[in-house]
Amino acid sequence: MCVFSYLYHTARIPYYTEDSFLYWQYEMVSEWVTGDPDDWEQIDYYDYVSQLRGALHYGETMLRRLWNTVHLDHFGEWLNRFTPCDDLDMECHAIAQKLYALWQHYPETSIYTHADTSCLPDFEEDGYDDYECITMEKYIGFVACTDGWLYENVQQSVNAYFNESVSKQEPVLKRYFDGQPQDTDNLDFECRLFPLLNELCYLLNNYDYGNERTTLPA
Repeated sequence: MCVFSYLYHTARIPYYTEDSFLYWQYEMVSEWVTGDPDDWEQIDYYDYVSQLRGALHYGETMLRRLWNTVHLDHFGEWLNRFTPCDDLDMECHAIAQKLYALWQHYPETSIYTHADTSCLPDFEEDGYDDYECITMEKYIGFVACTDGWLYENVQQSVNAYFNESVSKQEPVLKRYFDGQPQDTDNLDFECRLFPLLNELCYLLNNYDYGNERTTLPA
């Protein structure tokens, strides 16, 4: 929860039950399912509705916990006091230590700090099309789950949207060689954060939670 709180409040990674790109993707799938129940086999309909309700319920429950900054306020303290009991604890603790260190180095930096704005469409143009650029909040975010029917359909919807886009927003650093002293800004934050996000996702998605966890020797 401390890690998630940091990613939500400071790194500003969007959450799927709030007003975000992923929120609208889940909404579209929900409307597709519930809009005409007769289009589905009854057993499938109840299963899909159950997955949608579960995603909403657990998503809102977790979001209420994330809104409370107590986990962020005590991140360092609880990290130091935490004693791993098994392999999963050790891996989670190691990732948390790296993310905490990143936060200490960059206490106010978010995923948008160096986001390239040159690829954004011109809102004043008559031909403005939101599909033109895959902005960062569209491909980075908290999701409900990463398996099952609901995830597969959200993933298909997102990929279909991305296939219509012509550019992707990424962190960039621009320097102007005009004889003036260069600033010391860099992309160290992003070079550390994104691999850690991949590491965290891999751990959460690939650990076999069905097996009995092996307790470490005292």
